[in-house]
Amino acid sequence: MTGLGMSLRGRVTLFVVAVVVLPLLAGAVLVQRVSERDDQPTPADLDRAVAASRDHFALVRARAADQAEMLALANAAARVTADDPEQAYEFLVEQFDTTVQRADAVLLVRRDRTLLAQHEASAPVGITAPSAEDVAAHVTGQPPAGALIETRPLWPAGRFVGWAVAVTWLDDEFARALPAPQAAVLDGGVVMGGSAPLPDDLSLPAAGSTDRGGARTVGRYALAMTQLDEDHERSLLLWAPTTSAAPLALVWLVLLAWAVASVALTRVALDKVVTVPVLRAATVAREVAGGDLEQRIEPVGPAELRELDMALNDMSGELDRRLRQLAESRDQLRGALSRLGETLSSSLNLDRTLAVVTDTAMDTVQADRATLILTTEDNDLEVKIDRGFDFADDTTFDEHSLPGWVVRTGLSVRLPADQVVISPAVEGGVLATHQLSVPVSGTATGGCIGALVLARPEWGPSFSEDDLRTVRTFANQAGVAIENVLLHQEARRLSLTDPLTELWNFRYFQLQAIREVESATRYNRPLGLLIVDLDHFKRVNDRHGHPVGDQVLAEVARRIRTSTRLPDIVARYGGEEFVLLLPGTDDAGAVVTAERIRRRLSRLPIVAGGQDALRISVTCSVGVAAYPVHGATVDELLRRADAALYTAKSEGRDRVVNAADVAADVRPPVNSRVAAR
Repeated sequence: MTGLGMSLRGRVTLFVVAVVVLPLLAGAVLVQRVSERDDQPTPADLDRAVAASRDHFALVRARAADQAEMLALANAAARVTADDPEQAYEFLVEQFDTTVQRADAVLLVRRDRTLLAQHEASAPVGITAPSAEDVAAHVTGQPPAGALIETRPLWPAGRFVGWAVAVTWLDDEFARALPAPQAAVLDGGVVMGGSAPLPDDLSLPAAGSTDRGGARTVGRYALAMTQLDEDHERSLLLWAPTTSAAPLALVWLVLLAWAVASVALTRVALDKVVTVPVLRAATVAREVAGGDLEQRIEPVGPAELRELDMALNDMSGELDRRLRQLAESRDQLRGALSRLGETLSSSLNLDRTLAVVTDTAMDTVQADRATLILTTEDNDLEVKIDRGFDFADDTTFDEHSLPGWVVRTGLSVRLPADQVVISPAVEGGVLATHQLSVPVSGTATGGCIGALVLARPEWGPSFSEDDLRTVRTFANQAGVAIENVLLHQEARRLSLTDPLTELWNFRYFQLQAIREVESATRYNRPLGLLIVDLDHFKRVNDRHGHPVGDQVLAEVARRIRTSTRLPDIVARYGGEEFVLLLPGTDDAGAVVTAERIRRRLSRLPIVAGGQDALRISVTCSVGVAAYPVHGATVDELLRRADAALYTAKSEGRDRVVNAADVAADVRPPVNSRVAAR
């Protein structure tokens, strides 16, 4: 940092050299000379080293726990869930190079304790290291010798999938890092690693014989042994040759006085150079945290502190920019919802529209469950879309449920905040602790056509007022879209059905007949066609009037429809004529169906006339044709069936005639059946 003066690091380095390092070197020379007669630790030193070594072991264990936690937080659960060993290994290598560099090995273990992937920095030195499979097999039990293992269970979305594991070897390297001159790590009485080779004349204590009484003299050695943890037979052995230590009290007293003076001088210097500028920066940081993003600090002082001040200014500016972006994103989200609503308004697929409405609402407010409920003709509320509630088929809600109350009143409910608003008469429909229930309103009817219910987990956050406003706005537009689809479906139904008999009209029959003939041609299967004509129906209209005739036609249509299969197509041909398509049925099968229809009409009189209770007997004649034996097109089949019907009328009515029994070149004269009726 040329031109900025000496940096804080340089000043502190110079200060430490002048005040600490030089006196320390002088003191070290003095101590060396005084203790030249005996440079080996005493039993008292071993006791202090034991305490320090236990603290170091606790630090290593905490560090291993941190490494396992960092591995779990790095989305290790997703790798275990994917169950791809190669992908999991690449993930471990990446984490080993970035976030878990202080572990000796890292592993991912499935919940059945089988190894998914592992990665080691290097093989341990001085001990026989357990394999990664051994570590995985003992991940929740007794660890293998020489290994310090820390695990973190992985629970994505509340489901346990396995463990993230960090391993530290209790080997020579670990022993050399202990704050003790000569140490060995034992596991069950076996040496796992040491900072120095054990002397040949030093006998190891028996396994499990941890002595908490302090250092003791055995032979020519001072020994101290301590248990490293309570769960396993891991212990630490410290040793040193026993000699008489020279008194160094005067030397330590001088060093203590010098240390106290150094601390005082360091405090004064740091207050001036560091503390005051840092406190000034902290004050500005608190004001920024309180929402005053206009605050800035003038960079002064050493180069590092000036860098800190400039970084603080950059942070304030960046926060201000990000908040503006968030506000813009919120406005954009609302605009997107508005455009989505307009898009839905143009869709004519009801199932797709309902699914888009439900899924968009869930994504907008981060709900984990949702259901869309619409009113039926019986004024019940039927579940149309279920996302996560797992309702039974044909689930409905009545007016005494919470969705029914929302539809009836047009009010939105946010639980648990609006619990007191709900009418005491509401007995069901409270599906979750955190729930939004919003009415879905139409425009043509002027009322509610359903309700949208969203829920979050009990342990999750509640819905906010902003969530409620957003969903209500979206639900209003969704209601328009849904109502448009329903109106379109009703209009389409009316355009393709006969209003009197509720059968398909002849226009729909023609469209379906072309498709069925094409399908029969493609898959080489038969197709039957029937023309049913009521006998002497004009007499019914002349004798009883057209209203009674309409009732008779409606009942005839019902009997014909209930005499056919679900795939069969029944349409009103015109007047008292009906036409049927029978997919997969040849002429013999079509004759059977025609006879069934004829018998159902002729055997049981039709009750009509309202209070007059007229019993009117009707019969019918049926002409039968089939693809491909009687024709390869719809027109040919209609012509052959019409010729068969003409024959049935000519032979006395109330009968079924197969086109196979009529010459192919027979053509009924114009208006022949009108005259024959």
